Amino acid sequence: MKPIQILSESAAVGTRLKDILYQDGFADIRLSDLSAIPDMLPDAVLIVYAKSNISGLMHQLSPRGGSIILLLNPDCYALYLDRARHCGITLLLMPVAPFTLLEAVEKAVRPSAF
Repeated sequence: MKPIQILSESAAVGTRLKDILYQDGFADIRLSDLSAIPDMLPDAVLIVYAKSNISGLMHQLSPRGGSIILLLNPDCYALYLDRARHCGITLLLMPVAPFTLLEAVEKAVRPSAF
């Protein structure tokens, strides 16, 4: 199973996301703030929550490849939907329902199961 790395602009949101995943049985979860982008685990499923500088963030993430789940607030979700699809980034709307988050992570961690 791939490790999971959560990068969040908000410590409270990052902790909540980690708790949701942990309660569902995911154990290898690393929580960091957005400054950790250069130190990302290369094989990890990356879950990113951002409220600002989203264009720059997508520019940093797109060459990485791998599984990236980007959580955005409703005010900017539609602006980045096409760009996220083009970059291969899964975009989820905040506040994300636990089931929706778990489904996206399951697909990223175990793609052969789907």
